[in-house]
Amino acid sequence: MIILLCFINFFTSFFLLYFTYPIFLKFLLDRPNERSSHIKPTPRGGGLIFVFISIISLFLVGNLRPFLLLPLVFIGLIDDKFQISSFTRFIFQLVTSFLLIYFCKNFYILEDIGNLNLIIIISFLTIFGTSIINFSNFVDGLDGLLAGTMCVIFVSLAIFVDFRYLLVSTSLLGFLLWNWSPAKIFMGDGGSTFLGALFFSALLNSNNLNNFIAILIISSPIMLDPLICVIRRFVNKQPIFKSHKLHLYQRLNQSGWSHKKISSLYVLSSLLLLLSYITGGLIFIIISFVLMMILAIWLDKKI
Repeated sequence: MIILLCFINFFTSFFLLYFTYPIFLKFLLDRPNERSSHIKPTPRGGGLIFVFISIISLFLVGNLRPFLLLPLVFIGLIDDKFQISSFTRFIFQLVTSFLLIYFCKNFYILEDIGNLNLIIIISFLTIFGTSIINFSNFVDGLDGLLAGTMCVIFVSLAIFVDFRYLLVSTSLLGFLLWNWSPAKIFMGDGGSTFLGALFFSALLNSNNLNNFIAILIISSPIMLDPLICVIRRFVNKQPIFKSHKLHLYQRLNQSGWSHKKISSLYVLSSLLLLLSYITGGLIFIIISFVLMMILAIWLDKKI
């Protein structure tokens, strides 16, 4: 049934975007500004298509947790249209992260560790989850970058955590055909925050420490870029919450690299990390990760 749903998800995602594209073009047109990486007006909000296809298909196979993400998706859609405050978005992200922790299947492990330890661990995990949601949103700045990399990440989750996450990858793949450079539509905040939150939820439900570590490493191309950027700005006493164009992928684009070249680099990096773990386990993926970091440092310094 899941394989059949995967095919349905892919074609439904692609063709629904075809039929709804004029609506996004009319009501959610993203006009370029000084922080944009695109040069012509492009509709956003297309992530709503793969969001609802993913939620419905996961519901059909018994995964109800994505329904917890609907308020986050809604506030993202409102932000795409009206630009609400970052504080409001942050509150929704915090609450969503907490709910995902509380309703994860592994929560029972924490119930007998004492109230103080429970509060500390839940607080840490909530901040961790909120960071993943934000980082996912931060990286959605080039054609196909987030959608393509998240396709690889959810395939990894399908292999090592829950096969049902393949449904997300296939619905996302249908969107990627519209989002790849030159993008005809962007996913918007509703789509990017949904992907980050669902990724966090899947991590919480992992029962294998090696798989947990490996999937974090597989996601490192899009998660480490904003993390390192935040640390740099903090060390240099720059406002870490102010919008900027200082992520590695943004600076590569400013140096003359095309959207397609940068997105391909990030997607292939995650795919290489996945294949390293499949073929050689944790040792191989760590070696590949070190090589990837050397490449990233070289790109940062030389390009």
